[in-house]
Amino acid sequence: MKKFFIIQIIILTLFLILILYPNSNIVNSNNEKTTPIYCENDYKLKISSSSNIITINNNSDLELFASEGYGNETHPYIIKGLTINGNGSLYCVLINNTNKFFVLRDCLLHNSTFGILMNNVSNGIIAINYIYENNQYGISMKNCSANQIIGNNIYFNIKGGILFDNSNSNSIDTNSLFKNNLTGIAFNNSNRNNITNNDLDYHRCAIQLFSSNNSIVINNTGHNNEFGIIEINCKNNRIEENSFTTDGNLRESEKSPNKKSKEKIIYDFTIILLLLFSCFLFGLGF
Repeated sequence: MKKFFIIQIIILTLFLILILYPNSNIVNSNNEKTTPIYCENDYKLKISSSSNIITINNNSDLELFASEGYGNETHPYIIKGLTINGNGSLYCVLINNTNKFFVLRDCLLHNSTFGILMNNVSNGIIAINYIYENNQYGISMKNCSANQIIGNNIYFNIKGGILFDNSNSNSIDTNSLFKNNLTGIAFNNSNRNNITNNDLDYHRCAIQLFSSNNSIVINNTGHNNEFGIIEINCKNNRIEENSFTTDGNLRESEKSPNKKSKEKIIYDFTIILLLLFSCFLFGLGF
């Protein structure tokens, strides 16, 4: 009788673990969604004025358009709160040849070829903007490095949401991309980039990497994309814990390696120990 009671306890324990584990919210300390200090502790858009298109060709122009800041890491230049209708122009915001620290935030950018067009730019932060209905890409970066794209809403752009070309060591985190036709986020010859915690819905391909290596693609989700993640001619990318669905069915990345998270490994190990313990009890004759 005692033997059957112990067996029942073991089976119940295993059952509870199997039920509760998939629904637990285990937070990876490397992927926590934190509110950056430049967001003033919230993600609310703060639009203040309309503007003509902005052209920045050097660090001095950055200072000219900034409403505050000194261009260093602790006090970056701030350009914020603008509504820019490109009226069919090449861009709403153009930034070239800068390495001062800056933040472009809380803007509405639409009706151009590119919402934001950047070349040879580093140390920029593009945050909490609405970038939509542009004829090619919402954001296009070429020859750029050490930039961050965080908390933006990018949608209804004809060709794609975000494009990186020959751009390395950038971060794309916690953005929402919706119905940008061909691609949500695309990389061409771009290495060591981090793409984390983004939501991408209704694209031909949510994330595409072409000849782009040593990047991190983690914890991105999306619905109704024809393809989740595609790699072409790539190597050494870390692609884990992404989830994309099509018509309600899970569609994993075509090229994602089947790597287990640390929490999943611990979970599997616990199950094995419980099974071994149950066998041990049988062997003792309980």
